[in-house]
Amino acid sequence: MSDSLAGRIESILLSPLSECEIHHTKPQFLSMVMNADVPILNKIANKKYLINRIVTGCFPEPLQRKTGKRIKAWYKQYINSLIQKDIKELDHIDHPDKMLKLLSLAAYYSGKLINYSDIGAKVNLTNETAKKYIHLVEQFFLLKFLPAWHSNQYKRLIKTPKLYLVDTGLACAIRDIDEDYLSTHPGEIGSLLETFVINELQKQAAWLEQDVFFYHYRDKDKVEVDCIIENARGDCFAIEVKASATLSAADFKGIKRFQEISKERFKLGILLYDGEHILPFGENLYAVPIYALWS
Repeated sequence: MSDSLAGRIESILLSPLSECEIHHTKPQFLSMVMNADVPILNKIANKKYLINRIVTGCFPEPLQRKTGKRIKAWYKQYINSLIQKDIKELDHIDHPDKMLKLLSLAAYYSGKLINYSDIGAKVNLTNETAKKYIHLVEQFFLLKFLPAWHSNQYKRLIKTPKLYLVDTGLACAIRDIDEDYLSTHPGEIGSLLETFVINELQKQAAWLEQDVFFYHYRDKDKVEVDCIIENARGDCFAIEVKASATLSAADFKGIKRFQEISKERFKLGILLYDGEHILPFGENLYAVPIYALWS
């Protein structure tokens, strides 16, 4: 429309369903974290269930389909419709044939630092063209970016954002990953689980009364934290994701580094893992089963 309708319209971003919506439970994980409270755990799921949720994703239509084949068919048709119709209609797309390949690469990059030169080289596009096309795909709500956390007092920080697909079901369909494959290739779970958690946290943020901002942390020593959440007062909360059921103090290396750098701004550090118990690992540091996200 030519009229912006400023002051007469409110835009609402509709994400795929959250786990709490799927389970008909009230979201409380993020609100407890933002109050520096340790999340609670009401029930335990299992690895098979988690793999199913990663592969199925959170779009309403696939959730109603009974088989993996039918779920994958919906996602692929959804992608093809966007790429072949909607995106191709944009006037400033000189290489529409590259868009599907570009989205496929984005699915592999989900949970990783964005590298436009690397992506462009794989589809024979210049750095700038790859960057432009990736951001066009972002406008179609297929992917998003997580900016890097920064501090004026600490200069050894990486400023490159991370890329995430908006849904793990979408990523699995693009990569042709099903439950059997993910069950027998545990090395593939890590980035998908991180994508799943980041998406879930951002969905829960929509229920909060306060505004929060999401980042990732990585320094030049390659020490990193998957998710940093900051409120308007500058309070910081660190969340790391680990697909394993076993833990050690070394798994908190990134969170502890961030705790040292953020100093009094640091309020709570949570390591989400595939276990059954909430465990303390130091001052304001806890390991929490990933299922606490929606229990």
